[in-house]
Amino acid sequence: MDRQTNKTSIWNRLRRAFLIVAILPVLVLGGYMVYSSIRFVRNERMLEVDKLMEQNVADLNNRMEQCETSLLYVASNYSLQEFLQMDETKYIEVNQASRNVAPMLYNVLLSNQYYKKLRIYSDKHFSVMDDLLKKSDEVRDEEWYQGTIETSQSRWWFDGNNVFLSRKIETSFPMKSVGVIRADIKERLFNGSFQIFSDVPVRIMMNESTSLYQSDDWEDDYYTRTINLLPDDWTVTYRISRDYFFPNSLISVAAPIIMILIVLLASLLVIHIILKNLTREVNNLVGQVEKVKAGDLDVQFTPLQTRELDILSSSMNEMLERIRQLIQKVYQDELNQKDLELELLRSKISPHFLYNNLSAINWLAIEKGEDEIYEITTQMATFYRTALNKGKTTDRFQTEITNAKAYISLQLMSHDHSFEVNYSIAEETLDMVIPTFILQPLIENAIEHGIDQLRGKKGYLEIRSWMDGEDLVLEVLDNGIGLYEKMGTGILDESKYGYGTGNVNRRIRLIHGEEYGLTIMVNEGGTTSRLRLKADKAGISSAPQEIVS
Repeated sequence: MDRQTNKTSIWNRLRRAFLIVAILPVLVLGGYMVYSSIRFVRNERMLEVDKLMEQNVADLNNRMEQCETSLLYVASNYSLQEFLQMDETKYIEVNQASRNVAPMLYNVLLSNQYYKKLRIYSDKHFSVMDDLLKKSDEVRDEEWYQGTIETSQSRWWFDGNNVFLSRKIETSFPMKSVGVIRADIKERLFNGSFQIFSDVPVRIMMNESTSLYQSDDWEDDYYTRTINLLPDDWTVTYRISRDYFFPNSLISVAAPIIMILIVLLASLLVIHIILKNLTREVNNLVGQVEKVKAGDLDVQFTPLQTRELDILSSSMNEMLERIRQLIQKVYQDELNQKDLELELLRSKISPHFLYNNLSAINWLAIEKGEDEIYEITTQMATFYRTALNKGKTTDRFQTEITNAKAYISLQLMSHDHSFEVNYSIAEETLDMVIPTFILQPLIENAIEHGIDQLRGKKGYLEIRSWMDGEDLVLEVLDNGIGLYEKMGTGILDESKYGYGTGNVNRRIRLIHGEEYGLTIMVNEGGTTSRLRLKADKAGISSAPQEIVS
């Protein structure tokens, strides 16, 4: 027997659940309604008032933060700082400099809707912008000025019912104070924000001493809450009349019960329609899932009206798309792997033939006493022997560095030893397993595009290796300036890699992942080609050990 035969449908379950949940509340809601209604109204109004207060404080903080940001912009302005340090007796220079400073100051004053005035106090007496620039002697002994000089932050304060904001103007280097800026704040900074309490009997105090706002119907029996403002020592105290949290008349028992019955009857009809639509969408979703289960990955889940089901439908579409992409990626990676292996194999067919012939030439050179020919053929034989590597695509780093030294020896002989070579190889890197034949293309580039381009300067080549945590890092450095003259200081774009370097980069990323590979860095001192590979060992970190050859 099919195990699905005895399962209850979602339609029947939802219908039974609704009947149980809908009828039981009717039996108890009647007697409980009066109490709960009053409590509900009170709690809702408490939440409403708390939300209004938090919204009001957030708005005040935002307005004050806007004022602080404008003042910080002025105080940090380099032109203003330079202007305040000018010799006040050089009237022509001061007048010219003021043409750059004045528009900025007036623009800030006009663009900030809460600024009434701006004043800048300094030790100098300037003959320009006398409505903005003042001598600090006028206010030096005032408490607000002393408090502003002692801090690097913006400072708010009250003077009666007036609000002010000030900040020290301080240069970055050398750090010194060149003046103080003060803004007179408009009353609308606070009054405009308090309009949200138009329907609430409230009195609002600043620091429990300064009255900012009071509604006409406020009574002296209140609920109090104090909230901190943006300045650390400022608070806003809200006093809301308690009568606001209680309704003036009780709700009758009959009215709520009648309303509940009407709502329940209407709900039965609405739920019936909704459940019909819901089960239809669920059945549609199940049918599409069954197709995926059968192996059809081209199924496209249709959008649904129910939010949760639509999220599930969209998620299934995304999941299927990822599966298709992963299948395509695995397939493409396998093709790339085969292409690279075939490419590497082709590159080794010709050296194998040459290696056999070099061995014959080597024996002839020994018999004839031609030491130079013997040396060249020996190094070439070493190079091609390590390059062939019995067809393996990976080997110990020791073998790779042997191959590199043989290749460099050949280049030194062909260049009449016109450049210097240094090997800086960390001992623990020699046993690391790496892809074969990855250093030679980098060394060839360093010689051909770097050292060979030098004029009147001896070339320098260095091979380095070290462990960086769980990564193996290899570098080929040269002092050539060919690339620097073309692109300047920076990192060479991968799209500009040559055939050999591009092949090395692709092989490493295919084996180790996208975070590994080749980076070519250029500066006026030369070019550095850095290879980062995943190492077999972990937890080893060492500075390069000098091995000079």
